Amino acid sequence: MYIPSGLSSLYLMGRFAVVILIVGLVLAMGGSGADMPEQMVTFAFTDGDISVIETAHPILSRYDYRGDVYVATNSIGSPGKLTEEDLLDLYEAGWGVGSHGLVYQDLALLSDEEVLEQLQESKQILSEIVPEVYGSYLTHDNYTNHTLDLIAEVYPATVVSYWKAVNEIPMNAGDQHRVMALDINNLALNGVKAIINLMEEDQWIMLSLTGVGRNHNWSEEDFTELVDYIAERDFVAVNRPDAE
Repeated sequence: MYIPSGLSSLYLMGRFAVVILIVGLVLAMGGSGADMPEQMVTFAFTDGDISVIETAHPILSRYDYRGDVYVATNSIGSPGKLTEEDLLDLYEAGWGVGSHGLVYQDLALLSDEEVLEQLQESKQILSEIVPEVYGSYLTHDNYTNHTLDLIAEVYPATVVSYWKAVNEIPMNAGDQHRVMALDINNLALNGVKAIINLMEEDQWIMLSLTGVGRNHNWSEEDFTELVDYIAERDFVAVNRPDAE
């Protein structure tokens, strides 16, 4: 894992999140000897907000980009949230669909049995909606290695955040439980652009946000400008391993 030079001051503008997801695509590309893209980006949306399909998906689709969406399964179909049909539509469009637990809860405060119940039950609910559940997403910073070990019993790879925002590619197999994601919810557009500009070749950044427009910090205009900015720099967007 790598911290681009100059990132520490930019970090003060926001915070990082913890993500759990399958990173088989990146691992497979590195292990197969295939040519890796010079720079990669993943768009990860948490909370299952309806703006993912109404706003973010159309913007990303202009560049044939897809993302990953993580939902708290007890909120599926609630006002302002994605429905089962929405999730299936996103999946069929090439998006990854993953779990945000049954409800938003700090797994580090639960017993081992409660953690596994949360993970397994939410995964089962999603498995009845889409053919493959991509992973699970944690938003609380209070977690332990033991919590991550429990999650690994249900999901085979882990994305965590410390003080680093960029992943080196190709990944080593040992890195599959230490992939970094950058929460951009409280970052300004120019701040995210600055971080992207600090990236070097053979690096992968995951951008995490809850939604676009309406009551979210990222307006439709700013998100569009960010996606345009990334596409102009020939970033390859990656998400779930089987997305074509």
